[in-house]
Amino acid sequence: MILRKPTGLPAALLSIALLHCPSAAHADHPKPLKIPITRDTWVSSYSSEVNGNNGGAQRLKTKGIQELSLLDFPTETLQGHCIESATLHFRTASEAPQLRVTTSTVSSDWTEGTAAGYEVQTGSASFRWARQEEQPWAGPGSDITAVIAGIGHSIWSFADASPTDSSGWQALPISPDVIAACVAGLSCGIALIDDVGSEYTRDGDRFTYHLFPNRFLYSREAGDNNSPYLTIQTGDQDASPPHAVTPFHAAIEQPTRALRDCAPSLRERGLVALRPGAPRLQWVTPQAQGPAGIAGFDLRFAQSPTSDWDTAIPVPRYLIPIAAAPGVPVETILPDLGWGTEASISFLLRPVDRAGNRGPISRLTTRVAPEPNLPVLPWPCDSTSSAAEHAQPLECDGLTIGIVDLLDKVAPQSGRILPDATKDYLRANHLFDTGRRLIQLHAARNEFLGFQIVLQGESPQFSAQWIWTDPGVLPAPEFSLVHPVPTASEPFPDPLVPCPAVTSIPPPNAPEGQQFTSILTELYVPHEAESGPHSALLRLTSGETAVDIEVSLTVWDFTLPDYLSFIPEMNCYGLPQNERDYYRLAHRHRTNLNRLPYPWRGRNMDRQTAPDWDGTRFHWAAFDQRFGPLLDGSAFADLPRAGVPVDTFYLPLNEDWPVDIETGFLGGYWADIALSAPYRAEWITAARAFAEHLSAQEWSHPVFQFYLNNKVYHKDTDWRRSSAPWIFDEPVNTQDFWALRWFGTAFQEATQAIPSHTQLAFRCDISRPEWQRNLLDGLLQVHVCGGAFYQYADRVLEQRHRDGQMVFLYGTSNPIDQPNTQPAAWCIDTWARGLDGVLPWQTIGNDDSWKTGDELALFYPGKPAGQTEPVPSIRLKAFLRGQQDTEYCTLLQETLDLPRWVIGDLVRTELGLTPRFSTQGADDAGGVHFNQLTPAQLATLRIRIGQLLDRASPPVQRKLVDLHPYRNTTPQSLFIDSAQRRIEYLGR
Repeated sequence: MILRKPTGLPAALLSIALLHCPSAAHADHPKPLKIPITRDTWVSSYSSEVNGNNGGAQRLKTKGIQELSLLDFPTETLQGHCIESATLHFRTASEAPQLRVTTSTVSSDWTEGTAAGYEVQTGSASFRWARQEEQPWAGPGSDITAVIAGIGHSIWSFADASPTDSSGWQALPISPDVIAACVAGLSCGIALIDDVGSEYTRDGDRFTYHLFPNRFLYSREAGDNNSPYLTIQTGDQDASPPHAVTPFHAAIEQPTRALRDCAPSLRERGLVALRPGAPRLQWVTPQAQGPAGIAGFDLRFAQSPTSDWDTAIPVPRYLIPIAAAPGVPVETILPDLGWGTEASISFLLRPVDRAGNRGPISRLTTRVAPEPNLPVLPWPCDSTSSAAEHAQPLECDGLTIGIVDLLDKVAPQSGRILPDATKDYLRANHLFDTGRRLIQLHAARNEFLGFQIVLQGESPQFSAQWIWTDPGVLPAPEFSLVHPVPTASEPFPDPLVPCPAVTSIPPPNAPEGQQFTSILTELYVPHEAESGPHSALLRLTSGETAVDIEVSLTVWDFTLPDYLSFIPEMNCYGLPQNERDYYRLAHRHRTNLNRLPYPWRGRNMDRQTAPDWDGTRFHWAAFDQRFGPLLDGSAFADLPRAGVPVDTFYLPLNEDWPVDIETGFLGGYWADIALSAPYRAEWITAARAFAEHLSAQEWSHPVFQFYLNNKVYHKDTDWRRSSAPWIFDEPVNTQDFWALRWFGTAFQEATQAIPSHTQLAFRCDISRPEWQRNLLDGLLQVHVCGGAFYQYADRVLEQRHRDGQMVFLYGTSNPIDQPNTQPAAWCIDTWARGLDGVLPWQTIGNDDSWKTGDELALFYPGKPAGQTEPVPSIRLKAFLRGQQDTEYCTLLQETLDLPRWVIGDLVRTELGLTPRFSTQGADDAGGVHFNQLTPAQLATLRIRIGQLLDRASPPVQRKLVDLHPYRNTTPQSLFIDSAQRRIEYLGR
């Protein structure tokens, strides 16, 4: 009953054909064996239940992604036999029966336990622990999702359970491969997962959503009359051990399709150095001698080359690959399992077949990846005076003058400084020495830098003037008033308004009681600037009194690239009529604005955001006129990064456009059945035509993202409110990931013949990567991951390396009453962790944002401040600062010829980055906080890296890395994963 579902054959007919096929059970084979369940429990991912055990309960439970069950059975009677078919029989114990269910191997042993009601029981299985507080499921901090459903070298299949009979019993087909893995000792029982999860009912347009029905079945503790059991049909006997594994070898580098992570010297070969202590082991799946076929392998290690099998230490099962087809190589990258980084390790490997026969031992002795040579960053060779804090305040006709970092903020009424600092900080910090009246600045070419003038007091007439005092030609800075907006605690400055040549302090329209006024001074160092020292005077005049402050600017001998190596993506869902101004403002701030063009009902978009489709062809004139300048870069010809197009661009393609989904939706939870063949054919035709036009226009830089944003539960009570029959954005259940897979294969089919210079990518926003399985492998090219990344980073990064994905970390920018170090640190930390960008989920403010302290408003409409164009927030400047700092890191990686992770680890260590992620739940974007980080720490590290790069004087490059996803043009079948393994649907 293992099959690859043929196209066009309905699942119900398919299962009937299987169940009545004469070859499904040979007449000369023995009757199916009835195998008892000998241990079982269920575990819960719900936050208050993750440590709970239910091994003593009389029921088991599945509930979408929230709860799943574990069962195990004796395999002695199955040893030496081929497995032909298997069925799990269970008695339903709830009104909601099992529908489609995954059965998976479990790549880590577990203890059943005797508790009930989610009692925490030391030594027993829970969602977080294989043995509570004693043994994690996989590595530290892991949970059960690390060893099931395609992760941790587990295998799985799904099937439709039979309807309940008159006594409440259901039957569920199980893949023979899953049973054979248990027989071979490659799995510690079976996991049962509810694939449907949430359900809905529809009566015309009346819609009712049923969130996570509880699906109970009786456990073995409920007695023999209720206990689940297996019936297993065995076939031929097989007592022949497989052939030995050969060849068997090791490496200390990992292939990657994310070439930007490689040291430049290894980039052409697509290799990145492994972390210290990690070997990469490779071998070829051998032939089996008997009919059962190879199931997998046993792997052990020893630090003595003479150790035998019995004294060697087993490698954890979740690190050992399952078998590929005979002759096909497999590999594993092992972490340091306690042997250190200077070790020579002997590995002992033997194959095992599906009947449990083990083959001869193969041996390999190798050294593991060594510690890298870490760069030594110089310390700053100049700094402000440590005695500055004892200097007298700098006064100017009733104003007290302070200078602080771009990333600082000062409350206009109380003078509170964020991040927390004393009042002395205004006259003594890493930029400013009051005693010497000196501001010290450093920058690369093609870099923006800034600081804030903080004025305490009042003045009817104030002006700021910048006077260059050396012959070098540098542009004058821009002065902007940082306008305060209300917050829950007190007003804080956020939107930036051009500062008049002369203004009052506080300026007009300042909030009542304002005592501190902040003015941003921002310089741009152009590409052609001479490296070396430059000097200027900052003249501040109040009334008839002027104060001069000396400015020392060091321009380093390197240039930041025009093309971004790391993308702060400014996501939004709509733009005012002057949308081009918003794109330009984002571009000027080294960010990328990306506007989703369609609403919950995918067809109801602004017609100008998508070309007209007449069923056979698109009409392009209006679309090209509107978006062409963004896509070819001509809209930005006069900006510092002249002519660089937008980095990413949402396609208007969705489930409801250009093909009306209501014409093709047949009903049901499974996309391959629910969506009609004519719908798929027309959708592919339209998507192909769209891609062909993009290619013909030679818009080669932007990553054109096919992305599905809508959610079935947005229908609320009316089917028409949302066009999505599934949860596409932040998918939850297997049915949702399966629907994404369906559309991903359709998009790939539509675009596989498009020339590679056009960057076409399937994007998904995933807040639950732990439930993704392998369903998007080989299809997902732009992965926008939520805060769960911090827990499942290894899994996300493995997919990124393997498939060459671009990965963004999404969340929310800092609230206005929180430190502005957050956006900069978010960029740096995310780069250092190996990702490609950050994505605040909403960034466009409105008129009310000026009055309400809108944390989502990184761009403000200018009209309320008398401006004709939008204005930035100072938090957008913080994203600019963070992006530029990631360019420093990228230049350091390129210059020192090191893999990215080495520089990333160095940066995170030097800054002590310890992000704290907070969220209201998986569907909330949440935010990350770096509360202990100061602007001085960021500036110091920047100077240290800058001094090293200044000495190296790297060549000028407009583009340092190719920040595009790998485009897999190999056709992906819905029922074949990227490793050419079947995704098995067993029918019923």
